[in-house]
Amino acid sequence: MAATLTCTPGGGSDNSYISLADADAYFANGLRGEVWEAWTSDQRTRALVEATQQIERLGGSRVSTDSANRSRFRGEPYESLLSDQCLHFPRTTDLDEGGSIIVPQGVKDAVCEQAYFLLKKQDEPDLLDRADLRRQGVKSVSVDGISESYGATEVPDGIAAEAWEHIRQYIVRNFYVRG
Repeated sequence: MAATLTCTPGGGSDNSYISLADADAYFANGLRGEVWEAWTSDQRTRALVEATQQIERLGGSRVSTDSANRSRFRGEPYESLLSDQCLHFPRTTDLDEGGSIIVPQGVKDAVCEQAYFLLKKQDEPDLLDRADLRRQGVKSVSVDGISESYGATEVPDGIAAEAWEHIRQYIVRNFYVRG
């Protein structure tokens, strides 16, 4: 069964921040364009949906009154918390010059980068799952005369560094706690 991608900013059934056509355009003029186009449209669609889900998880709970579990993305969803908007974006400040709601380009770019990362990882799996090793607390590993050391990183596990560069500007770094 072919994957279905729904992308209507602020919609109640959205599963992606970017359409397949817009993602194709994102890669079209770059060095990775041919690689992106080599995957089937179904693979690209599935990757965009999964990438959106992974970016969504960075934001935490979208609807919560619990301050420890509130959204970690800056601002408030475009509609009130009672609306049917199912994704974190658009936020109240995400409007184009004409006043229409939009998903910020940085969010769309992050989803594209994460989708590309997921497809490449599927095609060329690592000999070592570095993210899993770091989660297990491994600091260094040596295999066949090649060694690697792992240190702390700001990039969340499973998120492409390129995607993080685009999305981190939307992440709240500090929360104020009332005593």
